Amino acid sequence: MDHVNLAFEDHSNGAVTDLDTGLMWAKCSLGQSGDDCGTGEASTVTWQAALDQAEAATLSGFEDWRVPTIKELLSLVDYDAFEPAIDTQVFPQTGLGLYWSSSTTLNNPEFAWRVYFHYGYTGPENKTTENLVRFVRAGQTPLINGEPLAGLADAQDNFRLYTIAVPGDAS
Repeated sequence: MDHVNLAFEDHSNGAVTDLDTGLMWAKCSLGQSGDDCGTGEASTVTWQAALDQAEAATLSGFEDWRVPTIKELLSLVDYDAFEPAIDTQVFPQTGLGLYWSSSTTLNNPEFAWRVYFHYGYTGPENKTTENLVRFVRAGQTPLINGEPLAGLADAQDNFRLYTIAVPGDAS
């Protein structure tokens, strides 16, 4: 897989924004704090506890944090890195364990998708298992030609690929 050059803006307040997706991420995993995430220990929680703690979280002056979908969480994986498979300059002290997504598996509602940041792969996990979590919020919608990029996922979070014609683009 080709490496995608990920661009992030560090707000110096515990949050970073992915400039490609517009998502704002908590720089530290749940339980950690500080500019280098070196204060505290990353906490493991059940899936429901992750959802509840995200809903109650107040970080970086925002109160609309949530657990990311599996697609959002996978956007952080750096496939050119391992142990952990994430940009540690942007997300320092990221644990090598499993991180929850909010996405329930289709075939078994007792399981949710998670990402193993040791190597960056994903799989289902029983929701009663305790895993790590990193919060996300909507942040700003990415723009194309000054217009919001919308319509990439439907209400069931099914991804749709659109070809966007850019005026003057001959490709």
